[in-house]
Order: sequence, then structure tokens, then C-alpha cells
Amino acid sequence: MNGKMGCEQGKQVVPANISVRPKSVKFRDPPEDYIDAPYKRPDTAVRPSRRPQSADDIYPPRPPKTKRKDIIQDDSMFQNVDDRALLTPKPASGSVESLCSHLTDGMSDDMMKCRAFYRWITDNISYDTAATFQGKKKPTDPESVLRLRTTVCTGYSNLFAALCRSAGITVETICGYSKGYDYDPEVPYVYGHATNHSWNAVHVNGDWRLVECSWGAGHIDENKKYHFDYSDCYFFMDPDQFIHSHYPFVRNEVELALCWQLLETTWSIEEFNKNVKPSSKALEWGIQFPSHKSTVFFVNGLSHITVRCPKTLLYVVSADLTPEKGDRTKSYCFVKRKSEREYSVTIRPPNIGKYTLRILGSAIPNDDDAECLTSYLIKCAVTDGVVRPYPYHWGAWGLIPDFMSFGLAACNKESDPYISPTSNEVSLVVATDRLIEAGARMSHAEEIVKNCDDYVMLESSENALHVKARLPREGFYKLKLLVKVEETNYVAVTNILLECKVAQVNCKKFPKCYKTAREYFCRLLEPQVLELPNNTLVSIKMKSPKVKHLVLKKQQVKQKPENGVWEFTSTTPSAGEKFLLAGNDSAGTHKGLYEFIII
Repeated sequence: MNGKMGCEQGKQVVPANISVRPKSVKFRDPPEDYIDAPYKRPDTAVRPSRRPQSADDIYPPRPPKTKRKDIIQDDSMFQNVDDRALLTPKPASGSVESLCSHLTDGMSDDMMKCRAFYRWITDNISYDTAATFQGKKKPTDPESVLRLRTTVCTGYSNLFAALCRSAGITVETICGYSKGYDYDPEVPYVYGHATNHSWNAVHVNGDWRLVECSWGAGHIDENKKYHFDYSDCYFFMDPDQFIHSHYPFVRNEVELALCWQLLETTWSIEEFNKNVKPSSKALEWGIQFPSHKSTVFFVNGLSHITVRCPKTLLYVVSADLTPEKGDRTKSYCFVKRKSEREYSVTIRPPNIGKYTLRILGSAIPNDDDAECLTSYLIKCAVTDGVVRPYPYHWGAWGLIPDFMSFGLAACNKESDPYISPTSNEVSLVVATDRLIEAGARMSHAEEIVKNCDDYVMLESSENALHVKARLPREGFYKLKLLVKVEETNYVAVTNILLECKVAQVNCKKFPKCYKTAREYFCRLLEPQVLELPNNTLVSIKMKSPKVKHLVLKKQQVKQKPENGVWEFTSTTPSAGEKFLLAGNDSAGTHKGLYEFIII
């Protein structure tokens, strides 16, 4: 696993004939560390002035009485403290004492002091990749970290602890296990194994709070290069969130380790190993994964994972699979929006074996970037027969969240974006609340159908769009409905997945339907095929509440409509000649409605 010290941006498998903007993904998991022998502060270090709560002058580790949101309504409350920390002159950081003095000058609140330390460290200390990946260890005592400006997690926690002690704030450095860069869910942690990470706890305003400077500072990419990538959430993160990725194991004492979880109901190490780890963004946004809480699960053919976002509305949700040996792909993941606050991720592994499933999301509309919300290890024991790929698609299938702003009616929100018809023809009605200009496109996932758009016809009525599609070959199709918003700009308002299980022999294409036909609310009842035989009498039937005159083969149609329905016969011309049905809604130029090909 790669990335913010955890996941990575990889190649997306995109069909060659589909042009898409590149999708980048941000991940927020730091690497696991080696742990040095605990740093021993010198006797000259400033010790905290404790306010004793027990006979032995110790603040026992207990769950905080309040949540982070109760004391930090918004991280903007730290704006002045953060700005001051970010503008610290270099001479002020020459020693722990001078840096502490500068950062806390004029401050009386311990939380604000801790925030100043956190913000300075996360902006100035980079993660030492040479120590982690090449074994080139450097000293991790606070003064060395200040001098070198690079360290591993031990150095981050040592420096933060030293600053707190210099400010008279009670602080603990906690060692334990983390689900970071090299975390393997198939290799569980066991009590007594060497710990691989360290972080801090501070006693502020009567409660213990958790601080994780190394994870808050940045991430490592797939090339093992470090990037500063600041995050607020690792400052005073709630223990019930922190436990998903950090498990204390302090001084080889299990009972003490359980206490430092700071939870009313503690987790066993088996629970820690089993439970899925939400990313920092998933925790910040309150994302839930109620259907699959274990990080490893088995799949027999297919599986459906539920993603809920009760706190933060997600505008983009996507997923991809990476086989144990092979490239990452979206071709076997289908994400649909079940409601405004719930998504379903369907996976269909193409072969038996192990896969990594990543679920991605963004709270920004039409965002091409996505955060890794979580990842699973999947073990596929049985495949679902011949597994055909889904068409390439970024984000969730179905209606876009703001579909109503493009003229589509609210009643459409219950529509299912997956359709598997019993026949090879699909008819859809999309309700509208105003007149809109629209278009429809269709593509086959495996690109085995040429000119796929010829198998789709889009018509309009006063309060709806009417879409018909024919599926000539087996497999999955992507049907896209677009609405015009500017002179030459269309927006895809819904993407529908069509599945054809049985190919249709000699599947017919639809006649070409012109924009004017939609403006006149035309509905072609027959013939509904593009190709007509030459010199043959054919029946033509069309209804429209607006068309007043019809022209075929440059001649006026003499029959008059009944209740808006035109019905007549005509002999087709010779092969290759134009056969165009045109009309108007008043006296004037006739405009093309439907065009056929004569063979």
C-alpha cells in the first residue's frame, strides 16, 4: 500500500477511444516507522508544573469528557495562532526553549500553545524517507530534529513532547502499532511484537487529547518521495476515530495500553486488526461503511459495499480494483447513488484471487481529484461466470446531484441507473419541468459495437425526454444523457448502465432524429428503423402537437393529422437517394425531422 504515507495514485484503465481528463487521487496514510529507544530528556529540561489529581501526582489516562467538535467548532479559530507559527523567524527555532518561548509568547491557553507547536512542526519538519527506506538513521532527540529539520515519527513525537514540557504542559509519548505505509492486513499485530509508531497525548483543560504530528505533516507518494500535505484532523482527533489507525502498546503493559486508547469501551488488538481503516478525510467527513466493517472479506462472484455520508455531502464517489498481480482498473466496479447520502459499490472480480479495493470520494462538485476514503483486501473464491467489464466511468452512475438545476424533474431521483432488459430494447422516460435541448450517447464497454450512437433515439414531449436504445451485442453499455447549457456546451446529467445478456441477430439502427423533431415534440411511431428497402411502399406514422405541414421527398403530405397523429404511406426512392421527413409549425421553411437510408 502506498500514498500519504499509505496509498498511491495509479494508472486508470481507460478505453482508447474515450477522452477523459486525468484523474488524480490524494491519499492520507503515513508510513510505519521503526522506533528508537525512548528519548530521555536531560535533567536540565523544564519539567511541567502539574496540578495533582491523585496521590501519586499523575493524571491517569481517561477518556475525554467532550468531543473535539465541542471545543473546536471550526479550525479557523486557530487562524491567528497558525499564522504566527508559520511566520516564525529561523533564529527563534534554534533551541526547544527559544522556539517554545516564541510560539507561546502572550498565550495563556494550553490548547492554543499545543496548536502552535503542532502547526510549526507540521510545516517545518519533513519525514525522513532515507531513514525509513534506506536505513540511514539519524538522531531523533528534539535538538537534532530542530537542527536537521527531518525525522521519523519518533522525532516528531519527541519534539512535540519537549515543546510541551518547556511550556509546562503535561504530555506523554505513546508507542504502538499503526496502519500506515507498509501495513499488511494479512499480517496481524500481536501483543509483544515490536511497535512501529509513536504519537503524543497532552493533558489540556482537564482532558487527555491525542496529537499526531507526523501524520498531520505530509505524505509519501508511490515513488517514496515525501510531500508536505498538512491536515488539521490529527490535532486533538477523537479517540474513537484515532483507534481505527493507532493502537497503543506502552511499556509492554497491556492494561496500560488499553487505558491509552482513551475509550470508554476499549478495543482488543484483534478488533484493531480486523476493522477497516477510514482515511483521515473519511473521518473528517464522517463517512461510514456499515455493510463491510472488516478490512478483509471474501467475495463469491460479486459483492455490494454501502457507503454513507450523513455529515458531508459527497459529490464524487468512485472505486477501483487492483489484482495481486496486475494493473489497477475501474472496469469491475460499479458505483451508484442510492440516495443523496448513500452510495452502493458493486464489485465483480474477473478472476479468483486477491484484490485491493479502494473507495474514493470528493466533497467538491465535478471534481477530478478524489480522496482515498478506505481500502479493503478482497479474496475472491468464485467468479460470476464470464465476467464482462463495465464501461469506463468516473464517479457514481445515475443522476448527478444537481440534476434539477438542468431542467430534470425531482421525481427522477428514484430511478435506478442499472437496467438489464428482458429484450434487447430499452425505453426510458425522463421527466422534465421545462423545455430543454438534450442529446444521448451510447458506448459499449468492450468497443465491439461500431457507431453505437445509431442504436439510440432521443425524442421529447412537453414534460419529458423519451429515450430508446437497442443493444446489438452482449455486454455492458453506457447510456449518457446530456443537456445543453451553452451554445456548444453540453453537461452529462445522468449515466445509465445497460446490460445485454443475449445478443440480437440483425439488430436494427434507429432513424436519425433531428433537433427540430424534439422542438416540435415529435414521436415517430413507424418505421423505427434507419434502413428501408428501395422502391417499396412503407407506412409512416408520427404524432406531434405542433407540426402543421409535412414534406416527404420534397412533396407536401396531403393527408391531414387526426388528434396530432400523421399516418400515411409512401414509396421509397431508389437506393442511395435521400428520404427525409420534414415539417414546420406554421407557414415557412420546412425543417428536417427524421431521416432514413434507402438500401
